[in-house]
Amino acid sequence: MRQLERNVLLNVIDRKWREHLYEMDYLKEGIGLRAMASATRW
Repeated sequence: MRQLERNVLLNVIDRKWREHLYEMDYLKEGIGLRAMASATRW
């Protein structure tokens, strides 16, 4: 039973971590696009 609990917990943590990384990548892309837009604005 302990092994099952451990596997479930690790699976949830892994899924949430991947979601977090995708969100950070999206945020980083948005910041880059915003910086590029302000750099090209005259």
